[in-house]
Amino acid sequence: MHGSLLARVDPAQKHKAQRQKLSLRGETQNIARGGMCVLSDRPVPTDSLVRCELMLAGSSVGIPTLLQVRWFQKAIDKTGFRLGLQFLL
Repeated sequence: MHGSLLARVDPAQKHKAQRQKLSLRGETQNIARGGMCVLSDRPVPTDSLVRCELMLAGSSVGIPTLLQVRWFQKAIDKTGFRLGLQFLL
């Protein structure tokens, strides 16, 4: 299943009052019961919380969900990053 991801990232930092909110777009590489792998143009720190809308092909309505970044790595083609996201909701 392939789709797109529109996410707001709230990376955990030392001081909660200094949290950032970033918007990013990504392409879902794979999805499973516990989470998904997303290809993004930027890295997201491990343990960051990600609020997102999962957009399915042919649908104009997104599925809201909350995820946590478990890992990230440079993509094989070196043009982006792969993010391992775990579903929390």
